[in-house]
Amino acid sequence: MTIFTIMILVASDIFQTGLTQQRSILTKNSQQNTFRYALEVFNKDLKSAQRAISSDWCLGSDYDFKIFKTPVNGNPNSIAFLDKNQNCTVYYLASSSLMVARVAPPGSTSTPTSSISTLTPNDIVVQDFKVRVDSQAFMPASVTYQLTFRTATSSRSAVEKYVIQSTVAVRYYD
Repeated sequence: MTIFTIMILVASDIFQTGLTQQRSILTKNSQQNTFRYALEVFNKDLKSAQRAISSDWCLGSDYDFKIFKTPVNGNPNSIAFLDKNQNCTVYYLASSSLMVARVAPPGSTSTPTSSISTLTPNDIVVQDFKVRVDSQAFMPASVTYQLTFRTATSSRSAVEKYVIQSTVAVRYYD
């Protein structure tokens, strides 16, 4: 009887460990897919950025005929540019989340005239967002960014830290 009880306990422990590992793997896959979507949106916006014209309302007069402005309002973890719809788009790090703000140009009839969205879910904690504009004098301009993020703490799974670095070339043509 004792051997039978030990066998049942071992079998149930193995089964429970397998279920826990499967849940952990599914959670990680879901987090990675969500973050992959956020990066795709960011990369797509960067690739379709437009060159600012003289005395641009979005980037300011110091950025005539340029595409990107970084840092924005003193925030070193930010980048601003005109998107393909001529909206002023700002990506920035706030409260451990990657945020995007879009503002329609003055006099625009589009509704709403501004919006702020969180690109990363609550179970992803963005620790750092570094942006470097490599070139604006020659086309195509390119942006190198580095994101450091981790999964949120969970009692079931270990915290994992990731660092992603990428360079994106702008597909702007005069």
